[in-house]
Amino acid sequence: MWINPSNRAVLVETSSRVAWESTDPKRGIFQRRLNVAGGWFGNGKFGPTLPQGMKFSMEIPAGLPSPASNLDADCASVCGWMAVPQNLAVTVSGAKLTLPKASKPEKHSDAVGVWYYYGGDNPSGAKITYTAKTGLFKGTFKIYYDGTDAKATHKAVSVSYTGVMFPQGGALTGLGSGAVTVNKQKHGIPVVLRVE
Repeated sequence: MWINPSNRAVLVETSSRVAWESTDPKRGIFQRRLNVAGGWFGNGKFGPTLPQGMKFSMEIPAGLPSPASNLDADCASVCGWMAVPQNLAVTVSGAKLTLPKASKPEKHSDAVGVWYYYGGDNPSGAKITYTAKTGLFKGTFKIYYDGTDAKATHKAVSVSYTGVMFPQGGALTGLGSGAVTVNKQKHGIPVVLRVE
């Protein structure tokens, strides 16, 4: 893919799609097809402004393994990844983006056992920063795994992500990718910023 800054043309060899893949287990293994879409940000004076009403979300990729070993068979259907950021409200103030205040999981116990409550508007502790000059955004969040083996299992993994804003339907949409390490192997995590 070539981007010509003088005339702002984006060219690819055969079609409007670009293959993006990694086979490096240290950096994350993934295969994605990218659409060529975008615009010129120049000196941060790109036409569309950041829209109000944006939401931040991530997707758990298929095949993301459990970080706990020897989980009970009964647990497989009711336990798993928790506090996944889904449709978190994004506050837009000029060229600044912020997410709701983070809330930590609360540990509880009863006659059945130990469990965690994920309350508040941002139990993943997601953070975001945005650079208007480049259109790039980045941040971090946590996802948690709750399960049982010999005892209750509660693990947290941190995800760092980076993305770019691009024009779509007269506004800006953000697409990005992060990486999470589970059982010493990295996995790609897609993230999105858009008006729902």
